[in-house]
Amino acid sequence: MKPPSQQKRIEQARALHRAGSLGRAEAIYRELLAEDGGCAPALHGLGLIALAAGDLPHAERLLQAALSREPGSAELRIDLTAVLRAAGAMDEACRHAAAAVELAPEMQLAWSAFGNCLAARGEFTEAIEALRIALQIEPRNPSVLNDLGVALGAAANHHAALNLFQQSARLQPQAARTWHNLASTYQAIGELQQALDCVDRALQLQPAMVVALRLQARIANDAGRPQLAQQALQRLLQQSPGDLIALSELADLRARLGMQRDAIELFRQAASLAPRDPVIQANRLVAENYDPETTPAQLLQLHRQWAQECLARKEPEAVPRASTVIPKNVRDIGDLQTTPVTQAPPVQGLPVTRRDPAEFPRIGYVSADLREHPVGWLLIADFESLAKRGVWQSVYSNHAVVDPLTQRFRAAASAWHDVLGMPDDGAANRIAADGIDLLIDLSGLTRGNRLALFARRAAPVQLSWLGYPCTTGIPSIGFLLADSRHVPPEHEVWFQERVWRMPHCYSTFEPPVDAPEVNRLPSRNGACLRIACFHNPCKLNPAWLAAVAQVGAEIPAAVFHFKYSGYEHTPTQELVRNALAALGVDHSRLIFEGGGRRSDMLRAYLANDFALDTFPYSGGITTCESLWMGLPVVTCPGPTMASRHAFAYLSTIGCHETIAASRQEFVEIAVRLAGQREWLESRRQALRTMMLASPLCDYGRHADDLLLALGGMADCAAAIDLSSNPGP
Repeated sequence: MKPPSQQKRIEQARALHRAGSLGRAEAIYRELLAEDGGCAPALHGLGLIALAAGDLPHAERLLQAALSREPGSAELRIDLTAVLRAAGAMDEACRHAAAAVELAPEMQLAWSAFGNCLAARGEFTEAIEALRIALQIEPRNPSVLNDLGVALGAAANHHAALNLFQQSARLQPQAARTWHNLASTYQAIGELQQALDCVDRALQLQPAMVVALRLQARIANDAGRPQLAQQALQRLLQQSPGDLIALSELADLRARLGMQRDAIELFRQAASLAPRDPVIQANRLVAENYDPETTPAQLLQLHRQWAQECLARKEPEAVPRASTVIPKNVRDIGDLQTTPVTQAPPVQGLPVTRRDPAEFPRIGYVSADLREHPVGWLLIADFESLAKRGVWQSVYSNHAVVDPLTQRFRAAASAWHDVLGMPDDGAANRIAADGIDLLIDLSGLTRGNRLALFARRAAPVQLSWLGYPCTTGIPSIGFLLADSRHVPPEHEVWFQERVWRMPHCYSTFEPPVDAPEVNRLPSRNGACLRIACFHNPCKLNPAWLAAVAQVGAEIPAAVFHFKYSGYEHTPTQELVRNALAALGVDHSRLIFEGGGRRSDMLRAYLANDFALDTFPYSGGITTCESLWMGLPVVTCPGPTMASRHAFAYLSTIGCHETIAASRQEFVEIAVRLAGQREWLESRRQALRTMMLASPLCDYGRHADDLLLALGGMADCAAAIDLSSNPGP
């Protein structure tokens, strides 16, 4: 029992503390300690003041000292939990939060602290259960509603989270954090205007709120409002000139507007300030693929350096798996018709086993793009074909939006796991529990990737395919799936991975069901020639724009039709106008349109005669769609895999006439086509037939090839050290 005078001074100090008079409160706490070195309330108060000042080690020492004198205090354990969480000591924080729950099961703060600790460890199911108990104790507590909403959102239950944030906003409409959380949730479910409205409200309440400014920039980017995004990023950089994330996102914005040179310099600047930040470094490396000056050897070196410095870690102990890692001695399947796989030199001579699909190794796919996205469109036919054969396919999706294409993937998948927000170790354990034998990365270094899972060797055999036309640089990714056109044998030295070639083509193309019928050539009767440039503005660069300007100068009446998300913005239009005006192409010959829905893009091709591919980053799905709508595509492949998409697809369907060996020939082919209207008309009407008759649309054959390739990788992985490819 404390003396009355001491208790009165403790209460006085606490009142001052609650009122924000920390200096006066601290003076009283110190007087109390001078009189009684073991005064737990004084130690507790000083610990909270140290926490507010950001001195975590001192705060922990003081709170531990107080706890040694009052081990039965739930309040002390809750505050110590906050310190330990801030210090990253999650296991110890959870232990103290659990003890607080045991000491005071009726206390809302104890359950909230426990739930938040569990959420921080990625144990979302248990966290949600604990936070629901906290909410039962205080059903109208805005803080608990927020915390439970955050946990539900992290578990990808965005609609339930939205309901809780809305309740919290009604109870506490002046809380900027609540409006920020609402905005983040609306963004996650694709309701971008509502997201912008909510983040605006957060910034009205707290104009300098860093997380809200950052969120506003990202939502504005997603909503196609780059000017607003740029304003938010500039405000962030004014507040904190060294904000690496803002610098990197401003670079990304410039790239989206076609200002690739500026973007690359900004990416490099951010990367130089954060050499071990995996996200910033990955953004920089993605941008390097678009730079005509960056060589394949440089790309390999940069990616290896990124993997070593940003992803290197001690591998975890092996996790017991639910199935045999690599099935041995499986029987041949007699009814699988296919051409034998052509294999790269490092693994030549190894037998490829034909497997019964029911005995095939389990396949896992990690992606943020199994939706209406180029990766989703290129994969869906193979995915559904393998599902019909009974092959086990599990998806680890790192994206929240569900669209009709996502629903097709879900329907065909053997298992589907949403891993958005799930810590890497938790996702790796999920993959191991599913017994995945072959894990396919479909993102590379692009947005939403989970390459840290692959660095952890989440599965015995790991490969990269479709999402990133470059090496990942990661030794634990054993293979890159390609074809001989995307990666000819002489280019293998530029890949960390072993290159495994599909015998016919890299991927398939499923024609869009809503594509309009091909029309007659618009310029057949002497009308003005119109040339389609339907590509992402981030692919613009001075060399390509100069080539387009040359084409325009050689074909004085030609009109260039630029259509994609970004071309509706003035900065992008001015960039193109200025580049083409340098060689006398008047702005009246340029048409600019934003992207719109896929069906809108397809219909827009009808007004054009042929298309120009970009270099050094070639069009993939754009090329396939151009061809399907009857437009030959002029392309100029280079040494990088990213430069060879259109070349590969054109070669696969037997359309070689528009493949250039140099940038000068690129111009010459375009000029020649302008004088070959009959050929353009004939080829326009023939392209769909050529595509349907080619391996590009032969889903059965490609699925058979894919089964043999993946099975061959499994056999190969058991025979060689996949991390030993030395490169050049």
